[in-house]
Amino acid sequence: MGVSLYIFAVAVALAITFAFLKWNGSLNNLGINKRLRLVERMYLGPRQQVVLIELDGEEHLLGVSSNSIDLLFSVKSNIQEIK
Repeated sequence: MGVSLYIFAVAVALAITFAFLKWNGSLNNLGINKRLRLVERMYLGPRQQVVLIELDGEEHLLGVSSNSIDLLFSVKSNIQEIK
């Protein structure tokens, strides 16, 4: 009885953790969703941000506000960081 209760508790904990990660969007960073990836986000104000995403090998820069999402720039190859 004690072992089966322990296994049940571990299974419930794993299910809750998985549900939280899925809801939080953290599963995308684990490589489970390979088509869409959040590369970087920069907040410009309380309700404005610039978001760099990668979708099917293309990178897209999005302007996001409380009432719109605008495509600012797209490239087919990876953006290289200039040092």
